[in-house]
Parts: sequence; C-alpha cells; structure tokens
Amino acid sequence: MLTSAKRDLRSRVRKVLSGVTSGSLHGQSTVVCRTLLESEQFRSAKSVGVYMNMPTMEVQTESIIKACFDQQKAVFLPKCSSNARCEGRKKNYMSMIHVPSLGDVHNLEPQGKYRLLEPTEGTEVFNTAGLDLLILPGMAFTKSGRRLGHGAGFYDEFLTVYQSHFARVPYLVGLALSEQIVDDIPHEEHDWDLDCIISQEGQVFCRKINHSLH
Repeated sequence: MLTSAKRDLRSRVRKVLSGVTSGSLHGQSTVVCRTLLESEQFRSAKSVGVYMNMPTMEVQTESIIKACFDQQKAVFLPKCSSNARCEGRKKNYMSMIHVPSLGDVHNLEPQGKYRLLEPTEGTEVFNTAGLDLLILPGMAFTKSGRRLGHGAGFYDEFLTVYQSHFARVPYLVGLALSEQIVDDIPHEEHDWDLDCIISQEGQVFCRKINHSLH
C-alpha cells in the first residue's frame, strides 16, 4: 500500500514539475543554492557529497560544486551501479566518489538510466574519513524533513551502509523547488529523514543537531 501511495505521489509531482519553466528553474536554483552556501553547515563542512542534477525538475547544483572547489572542500559525486556484486551492498547500489578538481567534473560523461554525469573511477568515500555534508535530490519533500526519492532506493541504502561503516551519518540537506514541497510523504522503515530542507522560501526545515538514527 505504501509503495503504491509513493508511486502515485511521484506521478503527481512529476506532472507538476513538467510545467516548471526554465526561467523558474534557474531562478529558484539560484536562491536555493545561495541559501545553502551561506549556511553554517556548508561553511564548516570540509567534505561534501552533492548530486549532479538532471536538466529539469530539480534544483541545479553547478554553483554548489564550484563553491566547494573554490573553498577547497573535498567533493564527492554519486555513481550508481547496477547488476554488480559488492559485499554488503544490494544488487543496485550507489557509491560516493572523490573528484579532485572542477576540470574533472567538466570532463564527466553521462552514465546510467538517467544519463547523469557520473565519475567512473576514484576513491570511494568508505576509504576516506567520510562526509561532513550530503546534499540529496528528491521528487518531493515535506516541511518536517521527509524525502521522497525516485524509487530506486539508492540514497536510503547508501546511508544505511554508511551508518554501519562510520557509526554516524553526514548532515543531510535536501534542495527543493517550491513545487516539490508537499504536505505528507508515506514513510517506511528504511526511509531516511533529512536534517535540513531548503527551498526559495529559505530553510523550510532545519535541525541544529544531526540525527544518528532514521
């Protein structure tokens, strides 16, 4: 029942997002990213995981990635793997890969189902000291910190494995277009809530202390 409710919500939100103009997308992204860059959580982070955005329907992250390199933060980008074997991981799983420079980001090639720019090689986050901040995409968000992903479960599975490995999770931030803020999202045991959600209205939800359990 919850799976069906999530699927229906994704369909409704996707329909609304299809009507967002390029001007609105750019304008909202500019405001959202500026709010993030001015936040204490971003300023103090030394290692940041950030998604590579789709062309439409979600906040654009190029300015965040550039700011990370400008401020000499370690940048990690997601790589989604399918039909691969990795001990302790699901068949389809996500890695966060360290990318050394902005030039390396610009040289990435589209990969996978969504044709997103992904690193194909590099140091995995599990072989480092970990992340201070993780910026997540989503289909929808609530003002109480809940997130609805695209349905593959990559981020939820990654965070569960991350917590097992590091005994903590990064500070979790969701970036939302106004059209992605909804009243409620069906919640399952494996779903991770976020520490902060930012839209063009500002930080619509933000807790000062990072959670350790989902």
